[in-house]
Amino acid sequence: MARQATVSNLLFLIENALRGVVVREMEAVHGARWWEKRMAPEVKSKVIGRQMGERLGSGLSWSLSHAVAYLDLPDLKQLIVKKDNWRDCFSKLFGQADYVEGEMALLEPIRNRVAHSRFVTDEDALRTKATWQYVLSAVTAEEVPRLFSLAIAPVSPLSELRWLRERLRQIGEGAVACRATVWPDDADRIISSWWFSGDLLQADLSSIEQCCSVLREYCLAPRYAGMGPDWMRKAEELALRPLLADSDTQLGAVIGEDNASS
Repeated sequence: MARQATVSNLLFLIENALRGVVVREMEAVHGARWWEKRMAPEVKSKVIGRQMGERLGSGLSWSLSHAVAYLDLPDLKQLIVKKDNWRDCFSKLFGQADYVEGEMALLEPIRNRVAHSRFVTDEDALRTKATWQYVLSAVTAEEVPRLFSLAIAPVSPLSELRWLRERLRQIGEGAVACRATVWPDDADRIISSWWFSGDLLQADLSSIEQCCSVLREYCLAPRYAGMGPDWMRKAEELALRPLLADSDTQLGAVIGEDNASS
């Protein structure tokens, strides 16, 4: 049983360290929502389906890990060795794509045995230890906790979106009255997060993004004498009041609070 536990633990380390590497490197090159465009469509659909299954099963306590946490080992392998991803993100870490493919292919039957509660062999234990050492040749042991956090640490979109809804209401009231107000950096963090995706949230987010853009511009604009009338004209041109209402409605629909006065 000690061998079984050792192999299981090593597989956990290998998979999630690799997932964290994928998040770190792909974000650095393609931005936080890289997974929307860089995952194969059929893989992205699988990921979204699994995430939605968790959401339906958890109700108001919904949380989720990054999209890569829902990838099977073969999908993770294909994402890493995909020609453009390999060139742009991973070749500098892992050296040769065929070696990565070989290492991960050897792990797949071992992982299947562990997943289905079948006994593993001494050879399986040696193989997983060797693969873990290969991963540690690309990242340091000190990096591993951070990589885990990137890949599998849960986030709570609903609490974030409730906060955003309240802040947009407050800032919107100030903008309508042309009062000076401060744009919160956390609003930008939320709308640029990997999970702020129409595909994942199963919602139209366009009014929310447009509303954030308009209110950010208002908050950051230099104040000057006579700004009030100028801004009021612009707010009318931008249909600010309807935009605020549409954004609030979209946020309410996503978090399950459709009443705009909630």
